[in-house]
Amino acid sequence: MNNIIPLCNTTCVMFIHVCCLFFISAQSIEDQIPVTAVQPGDDFMIKCSGSYEMNDRIHWFRQTPGHTIKFIAEVYYKEDSFKDNHFSFTIKDNLRVMNIRNVTKEDEAIYYCQIKDGYVQDLIGSTFLIVNGKPDHILLQSPSSASVSSGGSVSLQCSLQSKDNITVQCSQHHKVLWFRAGSEELNTGVMYNFTNNSCVYSLSKTIGHSSDTGTYYCAVDTCGHVLFGDGTRVEMGQSCLSQKSFLK
Repeated sequence: MNNIIPLCNTTCVMFIHVCCLFFISAQSIEDQIPVTAVQPGDDFMIKCSGSYEMNDRIHWFRQTPGHTIKFIAEVYYKEDSFKDNHFSFTIKDNLRVMNIRNVTKEDEAIYYCQIKDGYVQDLIGSTFLIVNGKPDHILLQSPSSASVSSGGSVSLQCSLQSKDNITVQCSQHHKVLWFRAGSEELNTGVMYNFTNNSCVYSLSKTIGHSSDTGTYYCAVDTCGHVLFGDGTRVEMGQSCLSQKSFLK
């Protein structure tokens, strides 16, 4: 039988003020997590291909930024498909597909597929799904890029504003997450929880090794709506900083 565990309803939860831990063993993947943006109401398909044996099980997971990873479903190799009102899982040859129908803001997350053969669990794919809506606020992230010498620091900033460019009344319930998409291992970096009443969020990051480089994003949880910055590409080189801000 297929084993499907429905996702819990999204609630406003405090971002965890620790390094994000993944409870799966990741193999080498691309140095960038693919990011896909869709509109509410769209259908979204995640493909996951690999080489499998008849007794293998395919696990699907999701992780909302700032929260722990959650199990979605387990599908056996020999079974053709499974459907419910929101998710469907199909296996044809070596192509594994998960479909999300009528996407909502609550579906915004990083999705993973994984095979399990006995005690071996190999992560073979990940996709960051962003659901664009029409929020009342915008999130400005700067700089757009930074080049830092080894051992140097880079300062990142995100500013939450209303669409009419008037500074928004900040709630102390807003939580901010900084995460790095570029990595040889799957991780979301370090989370910072700001409890002051400011709508400007900053992160100072020391770039000690090439593994610290990549694209850093900020995400602000406004208790039900998560807004994302457009990212800052951090590279090692001469210390120069692009001051270009760009709009999400």
